[in-house]
Amino acid sequence: MRVDSSPMKKFWALGAATTLVVTSFSMFGPVLAVLLQQRGFGTAAVGAFAMIPFACVALLIPIMPRIFARYGIGRVYLLGMALESVCTLGYIGLMNSPNAFVWWCASAVAGGIGAAAVWNATEALLAEHAPPDQRGQVMGLYQTALGAALAIGPFIPALLGWSPKTTLAAAAWCSLQRWRLRCALSSRKAKKQTAQHLMSNKSAAHGKPYALCPRWC
Repeated sequence: MRVDSSPMKKFWALGAATTLVVTSFSMFGPVLAVLLQQRGFGTAAVGAFAMIPFACVALLIPIMPRIFARYGIGRVYLLGMALESVCTLGYIGLMNSPNAFVWWCASAVAGGIGAAAVWNATEALLAEHAPPDQRGQVMGLYQTALGAALAIGPFIPALLGWSPKTTLAAAAWCSLQRWRLRCALSSRKAKKQTAQHLMSNKSAAHGKPYALCPRWC
């Protein structure tokens, strides 16, 4: 039974963009930990740094529904993408800074907030727009892709013999690709039926933030 119907294509692309976020996230984490150890930071400092993004995600999960309801899920998704890009560029641009650890921690906070926004927004979009009888299949495939990206990412630099700079450059490439996916989505016109549905629900946009998704996603 096919899942990838025409209305779902844009959300499969969103899933692919989020998978790229996770891939870059899992690639540069171990590399940055090794760099910090090489610069003389202790185990506690390295562990605290590695924990920052996950702590941000855990702290934000309970309040994400209220954030979606207030600002719209599409806007939050875009903000999350922007923060993820800021995080990646911060790691690369500040690698040789004398205060690299402090700046990297700030970048990790941005990355954690962005991850919470992107991951939760993507899941909400897929759950909202997947056909009811195929929702389990859609979410299962998406979660499998995320799990695979999270598991494989740390092995990529070692298997390919990448240096830290090459790994971070690859993470930046992933960031570029997910923005290209985003731009490709924005260039597609919504179907007439969907547009009419959105107009009829425009007044309820704050009550149902998903109504803003095709406009912003």
